[in-house]
Amino acid sequence: MPLVTVTYNAWDHNREVVPASRQPRVGFRPLRTSYANGLMTNREVWGSLNATTGAGSVPLEKGVLYMPFMDWLTGEASTENDRGGYCEWKPFRAVISGAIGAQPTVSGVVNGIVFDYGPPPAGLEDVAYIDISGEKPVFWIPEGVS
Repeated sequence: MPLVTVTYNAWDHNREVVPASRQPRVGFRPLRTSYANGLMTNREVWGSLNATTGAGSVPLEKGVLYMPFMDWLTGEASTENDRGGYCEWKPFRAVISGAIGAQPTVSGVVNGIVFDYGPPPAGLEDVAYIDISGEKPVFWIPEGVS
């Protein structure tokens, strides 16, 4: 399976870089395995993070749904057990190399089934999908699945 390089900026709500002393980390958790592509793990992939600018990048498996997240130490914490800061962004599907904002996002994933408003985004063809925009949900299933 090919890799795509996704770039991003990680800042706090004031658009300031989280200080390096807080040991910020940006991770990407696959939301489902992909039997067709041989991906059999749900282990996080850790991205780079420039302590001065907040810019980073990460190589990800093309076509896989990921949940981006960030954690950091809070206050004077100095051990892994003291980590208290954590946030998640909207899940996205890694389809092209480039900015994280250029990747198709989804509202959520429950037990490997993706849901969002409207038809499935481009590149989302091998997962079950539910369109929740209407009065009744519309189900989409991958081609070849009965």
